[in-house]
Amino acid sequence: MPENRRTYEGNLEAQLEQWKDDLALLRAKASRAGTDPAQYTESIDVIQRQHDTASYHLSSLRGASDGDWQRVRASTETGWMEYKAL
Repeated sequence: MPENRRTYEGNLEAQLEQWKDDLALLRAKASRAGTDPAQYTESIDVIQRQHDTASYHLSSLRGASDGDWQRVRASTETGWMEYKAL
């Protein structure tokens, strides 16, 4: 596996872990919300779906052959940008 591929995948994994932590923090805030925790529910659901999608893209990227990796990377970057836009 080329070094740049490992680095790229490692960076995506680190970002996904950070987003996972952010999602956990948002869930904790929602559970402590004294008034209306529903205000967080929709945001949490959207973020969770996007997180799942980003995770799927990372798995696809890792499973791609060296020949397919660039194509899968392009698809992954599109999905990643959608998640970052949240």
